[in-house]
Amino acid sequence: MDKVLELKTKTMFPKKRLDMDYMFSYLLKSSKKYIGRTPDGVRGVVRSLQDGIGFAKHGGKVPVSTGVQELFEKQGYVLRKQVTVEHRTPLATYKHDIHKFFFSNPAAFWDLLWEKTDTTLVTKEEDKRLRAAKLTSSLPKDGSDRYEVAGIEVSDLKLSLEDVKYPK
Repeated sequence: MDKVLELKTKTMFPKKRLDMDYMFSYLLKSSKKYIGRTPDGVRGVVRSLQDGIGFAKHGGKVPVSTGVQELFEKQGYVLRKQVTVEHRTPLATYKHDIHKFFFSNPAAFWDLLWEKTDTTLVTKEEDKRLRAAKLTSSLPKDGSDRYEVAGIEVSDLKLSLEDVKYPK
């Protein structure tokens, strides 16, 4: 007999993070709260902003790799432990700009995040290929796309927050 998997109904992150006015006010509060910290000291704030922007750019959905698409088509959902949110442009590649704008010019920082944030859900195996290629925090030196170097294809499918499930 097959084991029935019970799933929680929580989402990857609070839906309020899709409200860009809320997220911008979060940025303004954080830039005051964390004043004087290094870019690494505000990484959690920046990641929260990136994830919200990544979903909001696609109307509350996120592009997925072909590996995630296969999982979704097979299961009808994707388990959070099967995927990771990957950023096409790693945060470390524009750390200097974060330090430059986060505290002094939140509006410019916001524009920078909108420009640089392009998230994709990838499988854990695809993420391992990025790590093996040493591209988790850098771009290829030849200017090529890091997903291509790691053999990751982005599909046309976009998943909503509700499509990513958590086991009970």
